[in-house]
Amino acid sequence: MGISCTQLSELTKCASLSIAIGNANFGMRFHNHEQQERIIFQGLKIINNRFQGFYMERSRRATLSQSYFAGNGYGIEMRWCDEMEIIDTEIRGISNDLKALVDPPYYNKPCVSNNFRSPMGYRMQTNIHNFDYKFPDGTISTNKGVRLVNVQFFDFDHDDACENSVPIGFNTDDKRDGHWDYVSSFTNVQFESDNIMDTEEADTGGVSDVVIIDVDGSSDPANRASSASALVSDKLHLKAFATRCTSYPHDLAYCEGSCLRTVSFVVDQTGTKFFYAKITREDGTNAIGVDFYRYDNDAHQMQYEDNSRLFSFPLPSGKYKLEFFDGEDLVWPKHVYEKWGKSNNLL
Repeated sequence: MGISCTQLSELTKCASLSIAIGNANFGMRFHNHEQQERIIFQGLKIINNRFQGFYMERSRRATLSQSYFAGNGYGIEMRWCDEMEIIDTEIRGISNDLKALVDPPYYNKPCVSNNFRSPMGYRMQTNIHNFDYKFPDGTISTNKGVRLVNVQFFDFDHDDACENSVPIGFNTDDKRDGHWDYVSSFTNVQFESDNIMDTEEADTGGVSDVVIIDVDGSSDPANRASSASALVSDKLHLKAFATRCTSYPHDLAYCEGSCLRTVSFVVDQTGTKFFYAKITREDGTNAIGVDFYRYDNDAHQMQYEDNSRLFSFPLPSGKYKLEFFDGEDLVWPKHVYEKWGKSNNLL
């Protein structure tokens, strides 16, 4: 395996053909590289590595381009990485041919033997690492999540021991308040079936409000979408203002023609334990908010004033009214801080 890098104005290009096959742990690892200029890894071939094919941690502005991943535990895993890209890349799980080649008596049985997990194409983080990046000239840019462009996922549909394989899963170990803020988008991202991402596992892990924008509608399992749409956790408050949402495996919903942006309302934790928030659109359509506060039963954490209560809504463009209720009573917290997520327009 070899990597050569060339500095080109404001980007660094790592362009030599790099191959990582059959490692017991990582195929490749890249970490602690947060910078202004973009670094590009191009032409990678990463195949049949037991754990992560390409593991990235605490990095910023890295691009994986024109690469091929197949048969890895996690094809790509990113932890605390912002402003990332995966472009012109094919990501495969484990094919029937590969399963036959590594089955006993030749090797350990995939998806069953000790330390072999069912393949996941891309393990995605759920939180931005650093919300802002300060450039040398003093200007500040708000970080986004990941952008996938021209990416294909194959070989994740199985009816055997590998049935838990999934193209995209989520890391919920690294989270702050249980709220999704990893603003991300798909453009021409293709899946071979309606097995797309495991938002059910994300919900179980404490992140129940995944929202990813499908910029061109190309990821719609029903092939109906022709404009910006959204892949969301299959929750009422995420679908309430969408045009048409269809439920799919792993508690995923695809909402056609819905380009959503998240707005959060931060309120004092004191005396608001039973509050809920209601957003009303001009046409009278309502959605009831979800309380992401995690410390109601933690006497120690409740002492910290910055552990506020958070109500979040992903909304399409329009005009809305916000109300707070305590049971049936209309109330208002001591303070309300309105916080808009980064724009989902990642074109």
